[in-house]
Amino acid sequence: MLQEIESILKYYDYKINTLEGIMKYIKNFLYIFAVVAVVGIVLCISTVIVQLGTEAIVNAVGFSLKEDWLFSISGGLGTAITGTLCAVYVKKKNYTACVEVKEPLHIKKCLYFSALAWSICSILFYAITTVLFVRVFSLTDEVHVIIEKSLTDILLMDIFFPILIAPIFEELLFRMGLYSLLRQRFGKWFSIAICTLVFATMHGYSIQGFFACLTGGLLFMLIYVSTGNIWYSIIAHMVCNIDASILNALEDKGVTFLGITVQYEMDGFNMVHPMLVILATLFCIVCIIKKMKNAEKQSV
Repeated sequence: MLQEIESILKYYDYKINTLEGIMKYIKNFLYIFAVVAVVGIVLCISTVIVQLGTEAIVNAVGFSLKEDWLFSISGGLGTAITGTLCAVYVKKKNYTACVEVKEPLHIKKCLYFSALAWSICSILFYAITTVLFVRVFSLTDEVHVIIEKSLTDILLMDIFFPILIAPIFEELLFRMGLYSLLRQRFGKWFSIAICTLVFATMHGYSIQGFFACLTGGLLFMLIYVSTGNIWYSIIAHMVCNIDASILNALEDKGVTFLGITVQYEMDGFNMVHPMLVILATLFCIVCIIKKMKNAEKQSV
């Protein structure tokens, strides 16, 4: 009789523990969903408000605005507002204390992290696009034609938003903000994985773009976590976006600028770009070797 009672108690104790475990997983999932949903909702609301405000100002002034400009302005400023709010919130709550390392900003380390992120992103992007998509799935590049670009197009679409605005506020939003919020409940590597996946998904305008942002997001996340200084990941993000902006601009067969049409081929740049990537990779290898030697000297 006592054995039967003991077995029954063990059974119900197991069931309770199992239910607690299930409820814990459900709560964790709901927490992730809530954090990502709130960030997404704030981002959407900010973008819509900026878009409506821009349209109202433009209509009041009587100025015509291109659809691409409106998209860049609303998306860029919406991200800036959301990133700023998120960074201010986690700073105020001291959630950024989850990153224990706090390194000051140094030029040599900026060069190292930027070269490292750019070389790895470029190598993996080449591998994915040429091996996976072209050879495995037999996908070819699209045919590009001559497009018209004004000075405002170049400054707004190719420089200001992708190179200056996006890196700063996306790092504040995804690396500092979202990571700090997730670290309040989860471990470091799980939080890194979720932040990287969310970052790539929100940039998932194509399969290649998703994998590129997945790689870049992971590298920027690792840079921030290893240094505790958001400026390292911001500068690395800027360098990678400069490269992406140049490649996007050169994908077209020509550009009409100030009434002058310039036609070009990418053959020359296709040879120069891999060489620059190789040089950046060699620079990173030399830095790593020097760091290892310095560590050995200090240990002795």
